[in-house]
Amino acid sequence: MQAFRRDRLRRIIAEPSHLALALLIGAVVGSTIVAFLACTDWMNRLLFSRAMPVWMRPLIPAAAALIAGYLLLRVFPNARGSGIPQTKAALIAGGGYISLKTVFGKFLCCSLSLGGGGGDHR
Repeated sequence: MQAFRRDRLRRIIAEPSHLALALLIGAVVGSTIVAFLACTDWMNRLLFSRAMPVWMRPLIPAAAALIAGYLLLRVFPNARGSGIPQTKAALIAGGGYISLKTVFGKFLCCSLSLGGGGGDHR
């Protein structure tokens, strides 16, 4: 098993285009994660300011959830659901295609939901 992995790694490294593609994909995914965390923190700071009255704090998560729910219902209907089953369904039924609108909707709604207090984003 270990020899198989070493052989496979040698073949991947031996082909420069594979290595370059792997590095590019890693950089894009890492940058997307950093952007998601930054957007979530920005939404949290925007929605929960220090000047906000204490009585409004419980209303913010509910409002953020309602806005995210509306966006998922009306604007980004394909972004609903969990990411892994949605990805599996796209691979099986959609030929591996997930639209950029769906990706953006998932990014925005998850960031709004987490930044609005719907979960722990740290």
